[in-house]
Amino acid sequence: MRYKQTYFEQFIEEATTIQIDYTTFNRIGEEVIVPNNRQPILIPGSLLDDGVLISMNRPDKIIRASRYSSLRGEGKPESSNYDTFLNSLATHTISEATFLKTKAAKKRIATLTGIDKKITEAKKILARHRNLWHGGKFQSFFFESEFFPYFNIPGTQTMAVGINPNFRDGITTEDFFWDLQDAIIYKQRAVKKVIEGLKEQNAIIDENESESKRKQRPLEQQRAKEHLPPKLTRREEVLIHCYQGGPPIKCGQPGYAQYLEFGRQTDRIRYPDESERKARSLIRSIENTYPYLTEPQKRQAENEINTIKANFSDQL
Repeated sequence: MRYKQTYFEQFIEEATTIQIDYTTFNRIGEEVIVPNNRQPILIPGSLLDDGVLISMNRPDKIIRASRYSSLRGEGKPESSNYDTFLNSLATHTISEATFLKTKAAKKRIATLTGIDKKITEAKKILARHRNLWHGGKFQSFFFESEFFPYFNIPGTQTMAVGINPNFRDGITTEDFFWDLQDAIIYKQRAVKKVIEGLKEQNAIIDENESESKRKQRPLEQQRAKEHLPPKLTRREEVLIHCYQGGPPIKCGQPGYAQYLEFGRQTDRIRYPDESERKARSLIRSIENTYPYLTEPQKRQAENEINTIKANFSDQL
């Protein structure tokens, strides 16, 4: 990526760009062997016919956005720690604006606020297409046409025609959706950090913000710095999937073994049995899911932790 001159320009480019790649490695570093067989693809015809079936080679790699993956599996090729990098760039972007005039700072805030809103919309589109993928109705063409315009995503990745869940150069797996979700979380969190930093640094007050909220903002900023999204294990990914109400994970899909162990609330509560070590480990995993949950989902997770702790009296 060719960076601009200022940190602000660099940050804008990072916040609005998602890099796609094709690989034979999944999120936990396991090599995935994809047989290159031929598959039927439906090319739509006119409104008067049903289209034409043709046969095309299936890609031999999976599509990823691995640069943003929060999971660092053993055996996975070395990759950048993207959350740390972007957080550092956000800090430099705020520091660079120390001597900006208020009008210039407000202009930057307006630009970032627009990006924040676009990311929120992209998040909804991603969730909808992820549900379609789980239901066997995902089509790469429609996903690219709806999601990609929200970011600068170099190149055309889709098969371009036909009813096909895969992209031109890569098979679609759940890892692709996890990568994109990580990218969105990191980028939006960094954007909000810069917005709040510029407001505080230039004493810009939101007229719609209450006095108590204004006093809380510095504390919230500090918490955001200290609580970046954790690097997820497969168990934590499955926990998030369950709290978000995802469909059952089937045999052969990533996370199936963990789903059998933690798929139901009663399974999670019973898991520690009488082992304090297992209880502490599970509680830590559940807490690591918080950045990915809505408030109701987070409350459910917190209630489960409280139940587990209650089973161990004062030991936890």
